[in-house]
Amino acid sequence: MAPGHLSLLLRENNEQLEKTHLREMEKELPKLGAKVVNRTAIFPNGSQIDCGHMAEAESVSRYLSTEYGAIVADEASRYPVDREGVTPLSELQTRARKVYRTQAGNLLRPRFMPVSNPGGPSAPWLRDMFIDHTPDFDKFPKLRTEYKPEEWQYIPARLDDNPYQDPEYHATLAALTGVRYKQLAEGDWYAFVGAFFGEWDETLHVRKAAMVA
Repeated sequence: MAPGHLSLLLRENNEQLEKTHLREMEKELPKLGAKVVNRTAIFPNGSQIDCGHMAEAESVSRYLSTEYGAIVADEASRYPVDREGVTPLSELQTRARKVYRTQAGNLLRPRFMPVSNPGGPSAPWLRDMFIDHTPDFDKFPKLRTEYKPEEWQYIPARLDDNPYQDPEYHATLAALTGVRYKQLAEGDWYAFVGAFFGEWDETLHVRKAAMVA
């Protein structure tokens, strides 16, 4: 991490934040000579990680005057949308705008890194931006000229990719509904409640047309 680097770590709500990241930070940070003060992780080199939540769509207003080198939105698909159906993630990502340099002098560009399972109010935006690369240009007209697909990279991480996962955990997912099972066990971003074709599988039912010179 670059000296003085500022990051933001978010969860869906305050209770989740307290029971996950903050709880673990309080145990692990002292090993690095760091500490948690008022929900901020403070490191010896002056770097900090602010911790917050997005319990309401309006929560994004807390960060409108800030700038970070990295924003990690955990469980991002669960963040609530506003009355017009717009996710706060679209505005939150603009706060990742601070450029730093490492101790070696290398440029460290800002990063916006939502981490999430499929399913939830903000899932369609994540899928459009990071997976399908098909933003809603009617809702976000400026993206017609500014959106660059190569800057929105999707890195899948499915249940079977984790070699440390308890083997019995997979069996517990069998109690979920078909849609939720596809979301959590298979990482299926095209599974959602109310789909006209419940058996739809993007890998099976979509054929990409050949390019014609």
